[in-house]
Amino acid sequence: MKKNVVILGSTGSIGVNALRVVAALPDRLRVVGLSAHRNYRLLLQQAQRFGVRRLAGDQFGFGLGERRQPQHALRPPPAG
Repeated sequence: MKKNVVILGSTGSIGVNALRVVAALPDRLRVVGLSAHRNYRLLLQQAQRFGVRRLAGDQFGFGLGERRQPQHALRPPPAG
């Protein structure tokens, strides 16, 4: 049975390495959620690679929830 994991800070060095561990153990681990502070592009790439539907980020104007249309839902906040 696979363990479900959520990676907090998935775009940082520790988060990236945690995702490498998950990728190395696909029969044992499944990513069900990701969060990031700033790097929304990498967050979206990670979500796509691991099939993650739940994302969170405080700098993007979105919270934990299902990713329906990331190109619209995950824009960085407007400057100013």
